[in-house]
Amino acid sequence: MRLLILICCYSISTLPLTAQRELSLTYTGAKLIRNEHVGNEWARGVWLGDDSMLRDQPYRITSGSSYTLSVAAEEANEKYPDRGDEEISFTLSDLLPAVENGGFYLEVMVTESNGRYAGGRALWRFYFLVEE
Repeated sequence: MRLLILICCYSISTLPLTAQRELSLTYTGAKLIRNEHVGNEWARGVWLGDDSMLRDQPYRITSGSSYTLSVAAEEANEKYPDRGDEEISFTLSDLLPAVENGGFYLEVMVTESNGRYAGGRALWRFYFLVEE
């Protein structure tokens, strides 16, 4: 019995103090929330670092690393396209609250800069799922 206790204590004491943790980050889509005569056709993009994120494809987020997430919406087929961008930097620990909420979204505002509707705005939301 005494030998068993020593083995258990030794095994526990040799475990690493910080385990590598992983989360899954998935871009699930974008929705036009408001459009005040900015445009009818749009191009959108999502990037994790330098990599373009594909819709519904999970990307692995690991502890100990820092990430940059960028989103953009731009009028398509315009002589002078208007564009809005948003960028955040985060670590795995920053995403932990989003696991309980099921995810998060980033908002992008695009402001019309030309023509009679100059000053009009469009609001886009880019949605992300975060899972363990």
